Amino acid sequence: MLDLWTFVLNNFYFTTMKFRYFFLFIVLFIKSANAQYALQDVFPNLPAFSSPTDAIIIPDGSNRILVLEQRGGLWIFDPQSATERRLFWDGKKVVSQNGCETGLLGCAFHPDFASNHYVFLSYTTGSNPQWSSHIVRYECSANKPDSIIPSSAVDILTIAQPTGLCNHKGGCLQFGPDGYLYASFGDGGSGGDPFKNGQSRSVLLGKILRLDVDHEANGNHYAIPASNPFASNTLGFKKEIYSYGMRNTWKFSFDKITGTLWAGDVGQDAYEEIDTIINGGNYGWNIMEGFHFYNGTASDTAGLKLPIWEYGHSNGNNAIMGGYVYRGSALPSLIGKYLYGDQGSGRVWALAVGNDPVKNQLIVDKQPSTISITSFMEDQNKEIYAVGYSGKIYKLISTASVNSTEILSNFSLRIERIFFDELHSQTGIHYSLPQPEHLVISIIDITGREIQRCVDTDKEEGHHLIQFDSRSLANGIYFIKLTAASGTLVQKISVMK
Repeated sequence: MLDLWTFVLNNFYFTTMKFRYFFLFIVLFIKSANAQYALQDVFPNLPAFSSPTDAIIIPDGSNRILVLEQRGGLWIFDPQSATERRLFWDGKKVVSQNGCETGLLGCAFHPDFASNHYVFLSYTTGSNPQWSSHIVRYECSANKPDSIIPSSAVDILTIAQPTGLCNHKGGCLQFGPDGYLYASFGDGGSGGDPFKNGQSRSVLLGKILRLDVDHEANGNHYAIPASNPFASNTLGFKKEIYSYGMRNTWKFSFDKITGTLWAGDVGQDAYEEIDTIINGGNYGWNIMEGFHFYNGTASDTAGLKLPIWEYGHSNGNNAIMGGYVYRGSALPSLIGKYLYGDQGSGRVWALAVGNDPVKNQLIVDKQPSTISITSFMEDQNKEIYAVGYSGKIYKLISTASVNSTEILSNFSLRIERIFFDELHSQTGIHYSLPQPEHLVISIIDITGREIQRCVDTDKEEGHHLIQFDSRSLANGIYFIKLTAASGTLVQKISVMK
């Protein structure tokens, strides 16, 4: 690994560190490397949302979309008949109604949502000049799983925010492949991190946290995973911390194949950065901004983790919106690349890692200012959408397919549980076929060897469900592979008994 000081001196915008991943299935397509892409309003008849901050798929196999509005509206709609929406949760009496970067910021469904109906929200409460950040667990009614029971609220975590500062609240929530809840919080606001929160391990601001929300300990509605970097420390470091030195990690995501955690960390005045997050990593803020010194010198750089990529503030760029590693099928030349965008310019890029140097490709050039990307969404087919702050949802498409009438959304694979232990050995495997065809569902180990065949038969079109029991599998990483005439779909699972 090259010395960080060497990077700074030479002002490189790439790293020569090589990354190794388990790439088990790589589907090769013949397609022009110069293919162009666009963000298309695919729901033109849907009423616009009010300042949306994120969108996610409800994990019930329906592919329905949930949209978060900054001031507390949580809306659901069906993308197959997107002419109306309805309220999933009304948080306007709870969520902050003022403050630049406060509000309803993140949402994640529990991996066992089908059985426990838990949904987790990240939002701020309070008003100028005093706000606080919360992770709150809600429950949906078993009889009416499309809405939240307001009285079910359980405040999992509360963080007091610096007085009078409305920016840098983070707020992203994601469940990892290990079953734990990951949450990001910014450094608390102002500019330059005046309270040094990013580097302080005694506070939760400027961090990505990891919580075990299936257990309770020490009077909290969560437990500390034993493998958290400071889980056993006696120095006053916060045990919830997974990584630190973050400025404002607005969005992060897990690669569905490799499990790698990707984060877009919003920069200060000059540089935006992309990181791959590891347990205990220090990502440098406010010593560094990207590859550059911000409030530090070479003597402060020991142990810091370098970004994978950075880009500067030029031509309208001003704030990175982290996205996803593309694992869909509609845009084959993007498979395995990290897709991300910029709020100010509306540009979208594809970052290819595993090469030397890292390669970055502009795939959507500057958009109308009305788009103003605030987030990306991945649907159940792993296709990518962008959320526009003006209230619209845009799908990333190839311009070659704008006039195509092909519908891919009825070919899908969804696993109710992706992490198995002694208490949780079974799961449902949902899949949908666009036409009658022969289907094979197999369990594959990390060497590519088929170790179990679950289905090998002809099936009718439509939605299907089978049950799978992991008790015959040894501990390790596996893949559930669906093969049909319509294509191949793969989902990673983990067994830890």
